Amino acid sequence: MYAHEAKKYLVKSMSEARQMIKSDLGEEAVILHSKRLDDGASSYGGAFFEVLATAERKCFAVNTLRPQDKIKQLESELKEIKETLTQLVSLCQQKKGNLENTSHSPTEKKLMELGIDEPVVKKLASEMEMFDDKLDFESKLSKIIEKLPAAVDIKQKIYAFIGPTGVGKTTTLAKISSALKLSESELDPHRIIYITLDHYRLGAPEQLKNYSDILDSKTYRVYSVEQLQTVINEHQDHHVFIDTCGRSQHDCLEILESFMFLTTLGKKVYKYLVLSAVTKYDDLVDICESYKKFDYDEIIFTKLDETTNFGNLFSLIYLFGLRIRYITMGQMVPEDIRSFDIRRDLLNFLLHPNLVRVG
Repeated sequence: MYAHEAKKYLVKSMSEARQMIKSDLGEEAVILHSKRLDDGASSYGGAFFEVLATAERKCFAVNTLRPQDKIKQLESELKEIKETLTQLVSLCQQKKGNLENTSHSPTEKKLMELGIDEPVVKKLASEMEMFDDKLDFESKLSKIIEKLPAAVDIKQKIYAFIGPTGVGKTTTLAKISSALKLSESELDPHRIIYITLDHYRLGAPEQLKNYSDILDSKTYRVYSVEQLQTVINEHQDHHVFIDTCGRSQHDCLEILESFMFLTTLGKKVYKYLVLSAVTKYDDLVDICESYKKFDYDEIIFTKLDETTNFGNLFSLIYLFGLRIRYITMGQMVPEDIRSFDIRRDLLNFLLHPNLVRVG
């Protein structure tokens, strides 16, 4: 059981706020809100920012149940578990029955077994039926994949990583920038800087700074579009990697904040939408729709090592025509990432998910 406490800070800088919050609330504290004070030091004793932070603290209640009551409680919990398992077995049997239902064609059944979303299955099966009957299932699926859009080679110096919380944006950013740095030569040096727009997750700037120290580069914390513009103008010969704040696809106002930063910059920013392969298909569609306003250029799928079902990934690519640039597995920087070749990879992912590896 957890109880939340919130505390307000009036500070001269966000750096001062983070130090005070860590000291008061601990390393796991989270910044809930921050804003620049319009009248600044004149009314707030030298403070220019108002910051609200919170921490989770465990509260332990004393268990006063008698032994016989504990037994009854356990019996009740076991009964609930048994009922839940019964429902799950029923659902599995129902799903199996749906697959065996004669209303589905053999092609549709095979596609559903691959984890492809049912509405996508019907559209896909209709397309496959247009091919020569002499072609087998795998050959037909391969021909469809060949028509899907592939990632293209880009020459860009400003990259932004957007997407929901917990998909691994910061680690993915570090993998790509580290690989770029390792590929440099004396004739083609790759100078790199990091910019973070994430001022809510306390560890985000520190995590980026660790990577920048390793690569002999710098990390900048930016609080306004003007600051962002200044930093980029001062590093025009650098590759710029922008880490944005992770937000749920339902937090429209927070997504809009990142959108304003990137779209009012006045420079071309190559935007990667970072998604997790373990996210269910309906939620992936919801995320893509919510972030559509960014006009993102390509997709990066993370956490492929945490699933053996890539039907959701295929469904998203097939239905929306999205281009996938990279896939990642694991936390190793920069090893656990590679380019995604749709013609080489997608069919193998569907048919042989247990053999999927980064390398």
